[in-house]
Amino acid sequence: VKTTLEKLGIVVLTPSLLDHPMVLLQLVMKALVAHDMKLIVCIDKIYKFRDRDEFDIVFFGHLRAIGQESLVLVTASNETLLQTFGANNRTSDFFNGSVECKMTPFSEQEAQAFLQAKGQQTGINRKEQEALLYVSRQATGWYPVRLQLAGHMLLEDKNRGLYKRKVAWDEYWSQFKQELD
Repeated sequence: VKTTLEKLGIVVLTPSLLDHPMVLLQLVMKALVAHDMKLIVCIDKIYKFRDRDEFDIVFFGHLRAIGQESLVLVTASNETLLQTFGANNRTSDFFNGSVECKMTPFSEQEAQAFLQAKGQQTGINRKEQEALLYVSRQATGWYPVRLQLAGHMLLEDKNRGLYKRKVAWDEYWSQFKQELD
């Protein structure tokens, strides 16, 4: 942590500051603002924060204050922040300062672009991308999480040698779709 801070031009004169994550985060934010940069923090399953004592009203108050200095917090959940944390009203300042953006399904063109980009990164060929596109479609479109899961399942099959052992292409993808659903 100290090395990273020094690269940002932050010299920690008091080593005990390293024991205070929110103070460190605030120092990092000030350095990023000075360099005209933003910190983007992505949290999946933020609802898990709800049951942990360290994520109390003080924590969320600090996070909101720091966020005003160019912190971008992206959360992923089936619940809104208000639903997750608002039941006991301990964090009203926090979620009142947030903007909710719901993920919508990809269009066919967006799903193809997603699979093509991921295919290049992972070695999934064009024919496999087309099959993934077919098996992952739902009535309302292609959900990013479903496409990601389908790609992960295919890579697992390939890594375990299951993909090559399946003789019939149609049979493999039929079984694959059943597992995905």
